[in-house]
Amino acid sequence: MKVVRSRPLSIPEVYKMLVETGLGESYPELLSFLEQFMKIDPDKASEARREIAALLEPFVPRQEERDKLVVQLINAAPETPDEIRSLLLHSPHRLVLTPEHIKQLHDIINKYRKPQGK
Repeated sequence: MKVVRSRPLSIPEVYKMLVETGLGESYPELLSFLEQFMKIDPDKASEARREIAALLEPFVPRQEERDKLVVQLINAAPETPDEIRSLLLHSPHRLVLTPEHIKQLHDIINKYRKPQGK
């Protein structure tokens, strides 16, 4: 087997890939585990990834590093601006964004957040 491309994937992206390829049927425990920790709607995870990446691009210009940070944000799906600020500050880039940028990130995450109980 040859690896053609490698990039970090978020929990909802992995979940969606397993379901779409049918591999999830072979690994029901894995799907159940992913469902427990998935906070972003899997059908909208790629849209969330694009929007968050676009917002972070000026601050984290290297795509590989930006992808890792985007995946962290999608997986954690911080619920408050303070949680976002803390995650960014404790990232390898030690990002300190303006309150407006933090609010934009918060709005994007909330837009794609999976409804409670699903």
